[in-house]
Amino acid sequence: MPQKKILIVEDNLITAFHLEKLLANYGFEIVDKLGYAENVLDIVKEKGPQLILMDVMLLGDMSGIEAVQLLRQQYAIPVIFVTALSDAETGKKIQQIENTDTVQKPFDEKELIDKIKAMIVE
Repeated sequence: MPQKKILIVEDNLITAFHLEKLLANYGFEIVDKLGYAENVLDIVKEKGPQLILMDVMLLGDMSGIEAVQLLRQQYAIPVIFVTALSDAETGKKIQQIENTDTVQKPFDEKELIDKIKAMIVE
C-alpha cells in the first residue's frame, strides 16, 4: 500500500522536525516542510499531499487560516491546524473552513495520529 503524503506547514523548526519524525514512524511520507504559508498552493500543486498539518501563526505575511482559505478555492485537501492559539476568534475562523480539524500544542501524539488517520481517505 502506498504511503499517505502529508505537507507540514510549521515555522517552529523543533515542532516541524518532531512532526516529521512522528509521522515517519507511522509510515506517512512528508512531501515538504514549510515555515511560510505563501508557497502552500505551489507545493500542493507540485507534490499532491493528501493532508496538510498547518500552524495558524507562521512566518511571513500570511497566516495558516488565510492560506487554507485560499487553498479551498482550488483544492479540498483536509487540513489539521496544529496550534497554540485557543482563543474564541481563532476557533470560530477555523470552524468556518470545511474539512478541517484542530490539535492544540503541545499536542498529544496519539490524538494527532488518530485525527490524521480519520481525515485521510483511503
